[in-house]
Amino acid sequence: MLNRLTVSALLRTVILVTSFCVVVGFSLNAWDSWGRLQAASRIAVIADASANIFKAMHNLRTDRSTTNRLLNSDAPMDPDIEKYLRNIRDTEMPAMGSALGLLGSLEFAQQQTLVPEFDRVFKTMGTLQKEFWEAVAKPKAQRRPELAKEYMAAANAMLEVLEKLSGALSAAVNHQDATIDQLLAIKQIAWLLRNTAGEASLIVATGLSTGKVSPEASLASGETFPALSPVATISEASPAVLRNSQAICLIASNWSMVASW
Repeated sequence: MLNRLTVSALLRTVILVTSFCVVVGFSLNAWDSWGRLQAASRIAVIADASANIFKAMHNLRTDRSTTNRLLNSDAPMDPDIEKYLRNIRDTEMPAMGSALGLLGSLEFAQQQTLVPEFDRVFKTMGTLQKEFWEAVAKPKAQRRPELAKEYMAAANAMLEVLEKLSGALSAAVNHQDATIDQLLAIKQIAWLLRNTAGEASLIVATGLSTGKVSPEASLASGETFPALSPVATISEASPAVLRNSQAICLIASNWSMVASW
């Protein structure tokens, strides 16, 4: 049998085997590159969705407190405040809409429950905002009494959903890219600081408008801000407490800008 093996047949066999190995090698490399491309594309989409969610949460906290104060106030809305609030909503609503569109194409933990809830609350907020602009132009006595409570409830529900989505998206890409992990961690820290500062600001702002701090707010502040826990009226708040609250808000604002990059 070996005597019948010619040089040309041997060369053809070697070329065939070599070609097969080269094709297999290129195919494996192409498949690996395709997998990395898919992973990178998924991370990019998650990063975009996470950025939109953070932008929405950052603005929604301000929108929530401002809307509540305006609806419970007898004074007409100042033009500067109106411009300020419109700018906030012109930022938060498109950000939530973009995030909602991106999340529909992603697979992550609790996607089947969180995304429909996100969509439901988003539509509710759109309806309530439309009613707000109509109601705020009227005297307080002519406004629907439950509008402020409903908007606060919708905003709180939205913040809760967005926080869960942010955590789920971070977990979906965890340990896939070290740089992305660090950036998402910074974003989570920034939101924690922003949220904490917002709670302090809300307590002080509510106290300034009503002249006292409610027992519920006092109890909540005692858990997060021990220095505020014994404060019953806003006049009892020390200048140091107020300065600390302002400093926290300033730091949170700077972190928010960093996280938005």
